[in-house]
Amino acid sequence: MNKLDFHPRDYTLLGMSSVMEYFLTHDIEQLLGDRFSTIAFYIKDGVFWFGVDEDERERVSRSYLQKKMDPNVFESNVQTVQSLRSAYIELIETPVAKLQPKDILVFFKYYIELIPLVYPSMDAIDFVNVLPEKERDAFSEYAIKLRVLTETLYKRGEEEFIPKASAVIEREYDIAVDAAINITSQEFEAFFLRGKVLPDEQTLRERSTSFLYLLEKDKKESSYIGVEATQKAKELGFETEEKQKNMKEITGRTAFPGKVQGTVVIVLTKQDISKVTEGSILVASMTQPSYLPAMKKAAAFVTDEGGTLCHAAIVAREMKKPCIIATEIATKVLKDGDLVEVDAVNGVVKKI
Repeated sequence: MNKLDFHPRDYTLLGMSSVMEYFLTHDIEQLLGDRFSTIAFYIKDGVFWFGVDEDERERVSRSYLQKKMDPNVFESNVQTVQSLRSAYIELIETPVAKLQPKDILVFFKYYIELIPLVYPSMDAIDFVNVLPEKERDAFSEYAIKLRVLTETLYKRGEEEFIPKASAVIEREYDIAVDAAINITSQEFEAFFLRGKVLPDEQTLRERSTSFLYLLEKDKKESSYIGVEATQKAKELGFETEEKQKNMKEITGRTAFPGKVQGTVVIVLTKQDISKVTEGSILVASMTQPSYLPAMKKAAAFVTDEGGTLCHAAIVAREMKKPCIIATEIATKVLKDGDLVEVDAVNGVVKKI
């Protein structure tokens, strides 16, 4: 098994395990021409980390783009997304008092149905140069339309529906909300449809400290908790404590040009956005809509990940703020309080 690249996310096991499992199935292979072999979720001290082999991610994206693209399908797919989007939004805006446990499975179903339709605006767009110019332009226009329609859908699901789903689980099954978010979608489905017992509340709470959930091809799954989870995560490549403190300079891709100096604030989850003050340099694995209040205050954005249509790049262009994406290591090299120069003309971040 190859080493994985781990990135912090504002995800929950309850919300995202269904989506990521789908990327390992034969169904996704038929769509993309390839599939992932391994995906991991690691919860460490309350922070959720998503682990994937970045080389594998690129390979799958290129495989998809090298399949024959039919522009006639593009518009029908956009219309399908619009229809699904309406039904999906109606579900996530349903008051919690009206939601039933079966609605949680409906939510998982929407998550999965959207994947094949939104994929062009996710990883694939970052490798669009493999296409001939004419096809590239048509695909890019298609991906942008999808991005506009779907950018907030998964985040709204996590931020709006998952808290409601957790409240339904608490109401119906007497499992506290802070424990319910650590149920995997696979566990909930097996419980609801087949009567399999859910993990007890104490075990679910312990998952917030150190828990690794490993998904492999053909729905093979395994989990580790406590010391075993920590050890397995290290074997897979999790190295958050190995800060490369001696590095004085990191590089990435310019999303919007400019040059500023400021103090670093590391934002791994939405709980960190309160640390950002006027003129801060916001450093994140990737940004998302809930970070907007902090992004308005920040002087520049630096991310580990990102591509042409990533949230940080789009917001940087709108706000006209210097932005460097795809550094891979910014959150590992930099720490809160570092004074840096962000040279988004040349794609370089320097410690001062």
